[in-house]
Amino acid sequence: NRELRRFPPMCWLLTQKPSAQEWLLLALHDVAAATIRDLKDAGYSVAAKDILRLRQNGVSADYLVMLRRGGCEFSIDDILKLRRAGVQAEYPVTLKKAGFELPASEIVSLRHSGVAVEYFLSLKKADPTVSSEQVVKLRHSGIGAEYFTGVRQILPEVSGSEIIKLRNAGISADYLKQWRSFDISWEDVIKLRSAGVPVEYATALKTAGYALAPDPIIKLRHAGVPVDYFGAVKKAGFDLTWEELIQLRRAGVTAEYLAALHAPGQKNLSAEVIIDLRRRGVPAETIKQIRAPAN
Repeated sequence: NRELRRFPPMCWLLTQKPSAQEWLLLALHDVAAATIRDLKDAGYSVAAKDILRLRQNGVSADYLVMLRRGGCEFSIDDILKLRRAGVQAEYPVTLKKAGFELPASEIVSLRHSGVAVEYFLSLKKADPTVSSEQVVKLRHSGIGAEYFTGVRQILPEVSGSEIIKLRNAGISADYLKQWRSFDISWEDVIKLRSAGVPVEYATALKTAGYALAPDPIIKLRHAGVPVDYFGAVKKAGFDLTWEELIQLRRAGVTAEYLAALHAPGQKNLSAEVIIDLRRRGVPAETIKQIRAPAN
């Protein structure tokens, strides 16, 4: 047979002598000695059965050579996984050149999830510890590389799953950055955002001397205590607790009323007494006259 006679020189290129059936299949698939030589030169040690498996699955010699020359050393089974998943040779080669030698199963998972090489590398740059599995989850959750990088710069300790929670809560990187000067956790930021507390509100409290935890801040906000109330109360000369601020506000005690009650050199009235006087409709001037020292 003329077709079979041209194959014997291939024998030294293969790891074992092909059977008569394998010779025939090699001929039917038009496998040339030059193709096998290219694979051997690229560093592959293959048998006839390997060549046939690759050829039957549409894996070209160029694909294998590109992988090997790119520094990727995959087994025949792994190469078949990659090719069946539609992974172009450039994908693992680019990852390898960037310093990431991933197993075929992870590369397939990344590619199936639509993870571009640039996205993977951006996340790895922002957090070298992020795993391929986490990258897939982040991609599925719609986390952009810019968002991931921004959050990691602000909160280096947060995990991928925590970043997903922040994104799902509508927390932007800018919003997170605004809370940076407060000693609070990422969970607290979500809590404050869900409660509709602006950063400016907490800042006004802090400026007025109220260094509060998230829960009191939320309670003040829900009680309708306006942002300018804190500073005005301090300016009026009163040192009140946040609970007293809520009580006063609910009783309709304005900052102006408090300022009118303040008498330099005298002890301020308690929040309870002020609320009682306000509810009785006693004018601030009347109270000041009563409290004024006798001549």
